Amino acid sequence: MAAPPLDVLRHYRALLAGDPRLSVALCWVAVTAPNLDVQGVADRLHGRPRTSLREAVSPWEVPPDGPPHPSVGLAPGGIGIFEQNGYLAASPACLSRVSAGGRACGVYWDVDGNNRLTFAAGGRIVLSVDAMEPEDRDGEVTAEVAPGVAALEGVVAADDEEWQQGALVAVELYTGVRLTSQWLGSPHPYAVLARPAPPGATAEPLDDPDTVLRRSFARAGASAQWAVIRELAGELRGRFGLGEYAVADDVLESLARRSAFSDADRLREELTWPLTGAWREREGEVPQEEDPRWRRMQAGRALTVLAGGPGHRAKGFDAFHHAGLALGAGWDEVRAGLLRLLG
Repeated sequence: MAAPPLDVLRHYRALLAGDPRLSVALCWVAVTAPNLDVQGVADRLHGRPRTSLREAVSPWEVPPDGPPHPSVGLAPGGIGIFEQNGYLAASPACLSRVSAGGRACGVYWDVDGNNRLTFAAGGRIVLSVDAMEPEDRDGEVTAEVAPGVAALEGVVAADDEEWQQGALVAVELYTGVRLTSQWLGSPHPYAVLARPAPPGATAEPLDDPDTVLRRSFARAGASAQWAVIRELAGELRGRFGLGEYAVADDVLESLARRSAFSDADRLREELTWPLTGAWREREGEVPQEEDPRWRRMQAGRALTVLAGGPGHRAKGFDAFHHAGLALGAGWDEVRAGLLRLLG
């Protein structure tokens, strides 16, 4: 934990204080890569070449309805993406694509406090963090992301109501790209993302087994989706002894009734935090993939996402991602069974 650069923190304090809309909801992505221009970022964001860019207007003047309309424009230090009607641009799928050959960092939050700060580099997600609770994170704190994470932790420790400012500080420290009131007030072209990437999708080939599972799940009917959720939840409970936690059994009972378990606070306090704490007590003793506590924590996080039912959109990685980390080599067999349920 470290104090953030005071000038950077002061900048974002002033930015949020000067425009109350930013504190209500925000999606901001900063990209830095050699020889990458606005059109190239828009193409990667959409996942298609020659993405159409509409007329340049202020991000606040972009049509708020319909498919996502992220503004894309040159910003101090790189290229910025601002989405005022959603947060697709900050999803793992989009961040993976726009970070190829460089770095990208995205943050979003909404009126309910749902949020995610995600670091990407070289076409992959490096780390995903809950900005309100920085200890809740997935991935690796590499040397490159460490200054941003430490700054966020320092801001939240000093004043937990400044987590939004801390998240924006982290984005700038990682990418060198600054969000300013001048940028928000200037015209930038915007892209229309006609076919948003499915939740949890990545920049993997379309025939990648996990991508096939996600696509099949997204296309399936509600009955098949509930069947997959119940099957995977039961598998994780059994293999990792999650029945030790009463809330895990309550989740399975809800899923058996095809009903989402909506008490996110209880899940966090009675499942996610205890599992994370147990892992951190001995973190680093063995590689993560070989650490049963780490794999059990991933199983708990998968169950937490599954608890929301078919319509739940994960703040960070999806349930299949966490299940794959938990199960390791056993994921191939479980995934094949889930695909059979999907027909």
